[in-house]
Amino acid sequence: MRLSEFEVLQLAATLAAPYADSYSRDDEYVERMFHIAEIIKRKLKAQQPRGRFEVSSD
Repeated sequence: MRLSEFEVLQLAATLAAPYADSYSRDDEYVERMFHIAEIIKRKLKAQQPRGRFEVSSD
């Protein structure tokens, strides 16, 4: 799955939103959102195939 930077941030904001009231400052919420976005990016990168995959035509 490929997501643009905007889509990753949008997903992170959606995941952080239910807990927005628990943060005392807005910047804490934004930091959490970016932390979630980094986790999403790492997981997506880990799922990408590495190297080339060739199918033999036997």
